[in-house]
Amino acid sequence: VFAQPRSHQRALEHALAWPSVLGERTIAGSITVLGRDQQDWSADYKIYSRSPWSPQALFEPVVDDYLKRYPKGPVVGVIDDTGLPRTGKKVPGASWQRDPLSPPFHLNLRWGQRFIQMGLLFPHYQQGDQDARSVPIRFEEAPVVRKPGKRASEQDKKLYREQKKQHTLSTRAVALLTQQRQQLDDKGAGKRPLLVSLDGGYCNRTVFRAPLDRTHCWPAAARTPGCAFPPRPASAASTGKKPLRLSRSARISITVGSAPAFAMRERSAGFATSGCRACCGSGGRASARCG
Repeated sequence: VFAQPRSHQRALEHALAWPSVLGERTIAGSITVLGRDQQDWSADYKIYSRSPWSPQALFEPVVDDYLKRYPKGPVVGVIDDTGLPRTGKKVPGASWQRDPLSPPFHLNLRWGQRFIQMGLLFPHYQQGDQDARSVPIRFEEAPVVRKPGKRASEQDKKLYREQKKQHTLSTRAVALLTQQRQQLDDKGAGKRPLLVSLDGGYCNRTVFRAPLDRTHCWPAAARTPGCAFPPRPASAASTGKKPLRLSRSARISITVGSAPAFAMRERSAGFATSGCRACCGSGGRASARCG
């Protein structure tokens, strides 16, 4: 990962010092914990600014360990975004974002950076009475496209609208899935499908219509798993019937690309009979749409 052994050693020192930092875990805090606060700080800061190393290469051992521990079956992962608060107004990529700690009756804003992350779900329950654990394998910055000022030209405004469509979280998630699929192919796991659980914000046509190969996605949570069913076939378009539409809480089984729909129905058979209010009404009576 690192070009020189001394850079590798210094990075390990910072990684071990971060858990001991009190308050905000900054570079200055880790230098203080290491006892080098009265020395020259330039070498420590140059690890993050000048040292040629790839942050994604740090997570490759996690993927190798996953493929070694579980050589069979699909590769299961999760994708979500997160924000880190910042105080400096000149931090690259920082913008005003919605504060997740806002009360439900009032929206608050927070200045910070936005990141998109992906993790692998390690099925520890196969070895014993343990729950699955998610271990991160990708953590990339997803900055918001800066809006031009009021005096900007029409060309700048048009360019902003185009870039805003191209640099959304959904498009970045598609790029992340493509990179992860290529990494699995390079490591000899080309025959294993990639199953990814997505947050509700990624359940849109940008993700589900992306030409991804051997990759299946489905929402992370839903109230009615029994309502999952495959998409409407193309042959049904000529019948003149209205297409079936999933409610927001029932979007469970959706296909990415040309891959078959992920069969969640087998795991939740009969769930709709206990109360399927999303598409069968408030009475909890199962309809033909639920099977």
